[in-house]
Amino acid sequence: DSVYLRRGAKIEHLADLLDINSNTIKKLNPVYRTKFIPFLEEEKFAIILPQNKADQFVAQEDSIYVMLNAMELAEKAEYPEYTDIEKIRYTVKKGDYLGKIAAKYKCTVKDIMLWNDLKTHKIYQGKKLNIYKTVK
Repeated sequence: DSVYLRRGAKIEHLADLLDINSNTIKKLNPVYRTKFIPFLEEEKFAIILPQNKADQFVAQEDSIYVMLNAMELAEKAEYPEYTDIEKIRYTVKKGDYLGKIAAKYKCTVKDIMLWNDLKTHKIYQGKKLNIYKTVK
């Protein structure tokens, strides 16, 4: 299930507080390539969590933000400049394969498979793929 954060947060911190493996969160949210969930007043950023952890987040949201602040102060965290995520609809052309498309967009085959819920590497001409690209 997805939840919306009221502030930016490192995925590792959120994982620690929800007692979940950070790789699970990263796999569910491949769009956050910097391992950080950004925040802007005018835009909401969703994070997908397993259902039981989404429920836990909602129930403990206020205390989670307090603990996130403490964790960031303890490690003197400085976050990268916010970058926007651009969604590209790529149409597969004759001769394309996932590795070629991944190289073109500087991502991994695994990313493309996750973003498009692909079970195999097989793609066909004309298929539309979602590609997420970080832009400044």
